Amino acid sequence: MRPIGLPFSADVAAAATSIPSDRAAYARPPEHISITDDTTDYLWYHTSVRIPDSCKSTDAKTLLVLRDAGDIASVYLDDQYMGVRYGQQDRLATFTFDVSAFVAANNDNGTVELRILSQTMGMAHNQRHMEAYARGLLGSVELCGHDITEGIWHVQPGLEGEEEEAGHSLDKPPSHGWKPYHDVPDEHASSKDGDSMLRWYAIDIDVAALVASDKDESRYGIDLSSMTKGQVWINGHHLGRYWLRRAPAKESHKPCQQCTYGGWYWPDNVCRQGCGDYSQRYYHLPRSYLNLPSSSSSSSSIAMPSNTLYVLEEVGGNPHHISIAKRVSIAPKAAEDKEERSWVCIVSRALFKAVVALCSLAVVVGLGGVLVHLYWRWRNSRQGYEQLGNDE
Repeated sequence: MRPIGLPFSADVAAAATSIPSDRAAYARPPEHISITDDTTDYLWYHTSVRIPDSCKSTDAKTLLVLRDAGDIASVYLDDQYMGVRYGQQDRLATFTFDVSAFVAANNDNGTVELRILSQTMGMAHNQRHMEAYARGLLGSVELCGHDITEGIWHVQPGLEGEEEEAGHSLDKPPSHGWKPYHDVPDEHASSKDGDSMLRWYAIDIDVAALVASDKDESRYGIDLSSMTKGQVWINGHHLGRYWLRRAPAKESHKPCQQCTYGGWYWPDNVCRQGCGDYSQRYYHLPRSYLNLPSSSSSSSSIAMPSNTLYVLEEVGGNPHHISIAKRVSIAPKAAEDKEERSWVCIVSRALFKAVVALCSLAVVVGLGGVLVHLYWRWRNSRQGYEQLGNDE
């Protein structure tokens, strides 16, 4: 892939995740996957909680504890973001949130609204009893040591942007909370205190710059190396999930690209490439998803069609560094080098086979000579003739 510049205009808008209205009600938090039914990774839990008096009178930290939860949980109290916690691989975990500052600032409020956004990370492959796989709030929910699991819990699957298909009706008016996104440092940006990391980004693609570089109807990809984890849509089409993870660095002295298939199997010997780099930074962008002008309407005087990229970022990143790259063929010099190396390999293999054949022939001829000699000695002995030595 080769970057073709930054075909995005400066019009990058951002919006925080909206907390939806409630739907179904349960006596305790239900299991996540049974509610979402694989239609979304997200499930909202909502309940009203009365802050115990013991939480207000003690100087110790006020903790909200979610036991046997997974895979990811984000907590909101009265729509104020309290933080996010991550599980460990495919195991359930205990999530602990320090809500002391919120409780201290809301001593007069007897009841607060607790909303928890649960997120699944998929199933581990080759897992036993996959039919029993469960996620969400499976254990108790405790506030300041008090069990608040039993009560009235409302749940709703999905995010608002997912329901609106992130492109068909996700416009950018103020009513949706969209606001201009200002540039941030190159490092992955974290959200400010009290602000949810879960954000939507709407990016307008500069179609004119894209068309100017499109001379041979190239295949495109989106470079998401400046982001961390989330999902991408363009013009209402879901491009899929992304997760920027770096491959582990090579620890031994061997080059990362060295390939050795002899001996016992060992992962480090099997063509490991790109050590220390992102396992995937480019994500395919089908041409059919783009609103490109026809060849007859490519004049600069004609308004270019709009293309909007919607990014749901769950952790943090810099959307200004998202760019489009196009797939290019191997450079001529690289192709020649590759062809030259292939001819060298062919000649080397031919010479090796010739040497093996000559050695095999020599062995056969030698064995044949020994057998003929033994045969004639045996025949002469049968006829009574034997070569005698000279008598002295």
